Amino acid sequence: MDRLQGHTTGNFSIQQTMANQAAQPVGGNQPSRPEPKQGQIGSENNVIFGLNGKNEAHIASAISAGYRTFDAGDTYGNTLEHLASAMAKSDIPREEFNIIYKVVGTETSKLGEHLREVSNKLGGYIDQALVHNPEQLSPNDLNAYMNTLSSLKNDGKIHNVGMGEPRVGHPEDFHAKDSFEINAQSLIGPNAEALIQSLENERKPVFVYNVASVAKELMGGDFKDIHVCALITHIKQSITASEPILSSSDNQRINDNFGLANEELLYTAGNPLAVLKDKISARSNVEATPFTSINGELATKLAQLSAQHDWDKEVFSSPAEYANARNEALSEFTNDQLGTRVAVGQKSHIVEELVNMLFESSGNCKRVEASNFINDGGLQRMMNTGST
Repeated sequence: MDRLQGHTTGNFSIQQTMANQAAQPVGGNQPSRPEPKQGQIGSENNVIFGLNGKNEAHIASAISAGYRTFDAGDTYGNTLEHLASAMAKSDIPREEFNIIYKVVGTETSKLGEHLREVSNKLGGYIDQALVHNPEQLSPNDLNAYMNTLSSLKNDGKIHNVGMGEPRVGHPEDFHAKDSFEINAQSLIGPNAEALIQSLENERKPVFVYNVASVAKELMGGDFKDIHVCALITHIKQSITASEPILSSSDNQRINDNFGLANEELLYTAGNPLAVLKDKISARSNVEATPFTSINGELATKLAQLSAQHDWDKEVFSSPAEYANARNEALSEFTNDQLGTRVAVGQKSHIVEELVNMLFESSGNCKRVEASNFINDGGLQRMMNTGST
């Protein structure tokens, strides 16, 4: 039987097996809960491989390096086909893989059909299906999304239902969810404490992306790879069930990243954790300016830049073109403007970081994130001022 086709009744994923056992009544003879294999969600020092912008060769390298958990999504182009092909060629049983899949933008009436197609490509089921960002959906659409995901979970097409970017003050984002995904940026700012506590209280897997970028931003010119390990360790100390998402197109980096969740690396590298914690503490003491309150000229520049392109699509044909366009865009801002940290809700970004994200050449994830941040902030500003 093809390893990506249907399995026999006893051939469940680790998550499904654990879910079945958790449903058993307390007391009596209960089967022991199996430990996840290395590389799977819940295993010690697990690192998730992010698929955005990656091809089949990159994914095959990740599988060879030991990755078994992969972060996929609607906005990641045709990486799903690349993943399915690499998994099939690996000759590793489907149940040893954990696939996280984030949905966004699909019409509510078509979501069920869409996710059934995704699950079929992945061997019959999705391990973790998450709504990518609740802020991008109306309350009615979010409710429809969750109803569809729950129905597919009952049908066995989805094993776990989760939420990306859960919002403090919105209990519906946390209630009855099996997992969460969050931007590392949201875990280090002045408003991070309440979010961290909410996620820790849930005791559910929390998949953290943008880890390497945040570590680089915090450390600036002093950045070294060990600071990624330090940030992962810091986050794990606050959110016990957190697991980092890292990615690369370079084979050596793919291998090196797989070991960066091992905090023992920190014991022989000076004291990078303490240094990084000092940087985070300093960041926490700097209040970000709400988007609704920033200088009108700066808001206009950001809004105009975001409106230039459909950032969900490939805007330029090569990394060099992205770099040239990025440098041209940066030149339109003053140094003070580039250094301004602006906030929309719980999230905050330095303006220079937003511009760099808009012109990221390796996949559209950061481009879309930056554009959505600017657009959400601009909308809030117009609502605040009454302008149109």
